[in-house]
Amino acid sequence: MKRLLILALAAPLSSCGNDCVDMCQQYARWVEACGTDWETAFPKREWTSVEDCYDTYWDADDARSTSCARQAESWAGKECY
Repeated sequence: MKRLLILALAAPLSSCGNDCVDMCQQYARWVEACGTDWETAFPKREWTSVEDCYDTYWDADDARSTSCARQAESWAGKECY
């Protein structure tokens, strides 16, 4: 039972192996945890939600995916300012 609960909680955080989706999810985690909004957090991008981030990186090539992986790792530990 405990394992099912852990899997259920982790499922929404899964990025399906897509580094750019993982990066967008890290951005979303940070935006929510820090109590800000997408427009304030990413003013030059004109994003209003995580969906905008997904749309931006939907067709990421290998180089972009590598960059996304680095960004996801960096944002995973980012604290609010």
